[in-house]
Amino acid sequence: MNTPIRLWASIMVILLVQGLLFAQYPDRQDVIWARTAPAGSITMDGQLTESEWAAAESFNLVYGELGFLPTSGWRSEFQEEAITDPTNATIKFLVTSDNQLWLGLKSRILQ
Repeated sequence: MNTPIRLWASIMVILLVQGLLFAQYPDRQDVIWARTAPAGSITMDGQLTESEWAAAESFNLVYGELGFLPTSGWRSEFQEEAITDPTNATIKFLVTSDNQLWLGLKSRILQ
């Protein structure tokens, strides 16, 4: 009577270990880690002229193209020709040493 219980328990342990081995998340390709800048080095003046912004992590947002995030939210809808001002922007991310997140947005007007 002990042998079937041991066999069943051994099979369950093997299945549990195998499940744990294959349950690991893959490396994420859809995240951006903001660069760190010293506290007080960024001023909120509407310009991205500080040297920290040149080294900031960024990505481009273009209307009509899927974003790099799976939840980017863009999908084609009806009357695409009705769009007269498509977005073409660069979004930049910085974190200051006093734990503040800064977002910078550069947008170009296409004509």
